[in-house]
Amino acid sequence: MQNPGLAGSQFLARCGVLALIIAASFISYVLRTNVSVVGENMIDDLGLTEVHLGMIFSSFALGYALFQIPGGVMGDRMGSRLAVVIIAVAWALLAVFTADRAGYWNTCRLPASSDC
Repeated sequence: MQNPGLAGSQFLARCGVLALIIAASFISYVLRTNVSVVGENMIDDLGLTEVHLGMIFSSFALGYALFQIPGGVMGDRMGSRLAVVIIAVAWALLAVFTADRAGYWNTCRLPASSDC
């Protein structure tokens, strides 16, 4: 008689996927809350106002709102597995590009910058 449960390799694969999802959720949470922790220092260092800081905080919610429908359509057309892989890779690349943006173009985009 066959065991109705998952085979050993299937169980390990699902545990690996679950671990990746938990890690991605944790990183997402840290990225969102990190900005609020250093908000006061950002105001002083970058010459921002509290309104500008509020706009930065709101950008997370705006990003989620804007990509809910396109993400759902992408998942329906490509399949959930491929869509999650593509979105995770895009998220990682965008994080790298964000960290890489330094110098002239970065300071020109600040609202209170007079360097441009």
